[in-house]
Amino acid sequence: MGKKPVILVADEDRRQAEQLQELFPDTLRVLWAQTTRQALDALQNEGNICLVLCDLNLNGGTDGFVPLEAVRARRAGIPVVITTSSASIDACKQAMRRGAWDFLVKPIVPEQLRALVEQAVPDALQTRWVDDFVFPGVHSRSPLMQSVYRILRRVAPTDLSVLIEGESGTGKELTARALHENSRRKDGPFCPINCAGLAETLLES
Repeated sequence: MGKKPVILVADEDRRQAEQLQELFPDTLRVLWAQTTRQALDALQNEGNICLVLCDLNLNGGTDGFVPLEAVRARRAGIPVVITTSSASIDACKQAMRRGAWDFLVKPIVPEQLRALVEQAVPDALQTRWVDDFVFPGVHSRSPLMQSVYRILRRVAPTDLSVLIEGESGTGKELTARALHENSRRKDGPFCPINCAGLAETLLES
């Protein structure tokens, strides 16, 4: 794999980053971002990020959602954990709706941090590096999903047409995007179309 996987901690307080580095000195590298701008720069320039811990009250507001949305838009396979000093049901709901992997209230004790990383990082590593196949936004170790991954790896490099079936919300578009990102056309645009939203005559033409 080469370089160590990186955990990005976006927080005005450096203690969280230092604590993580002490917990995983030999296996992970911890990158600290004190501002939203620094966090976005790290996401753009650092290729080995496998987990992001972001304080909701970054820059004194709710800027913690900014790195979260950047990850969801550009590097969706990375788990993002939102942290905060005050428990808020509304903030928790909003974070989960926006795609946060978890929502934690400070202070986060070392045992909680260790458990979090041990649970989140293997999924992130699997998503980004197993067989060089990128399956953004979907994490699973179940045998059924592993069989889906194997099929996707086989068909992605081909010119076959692929029919993806499933109920609403099961990840059909994510699957299509993964196929595109691993195909020979990955440098071209990916254009999902909601056929159900088109008029019958327009769809036919």
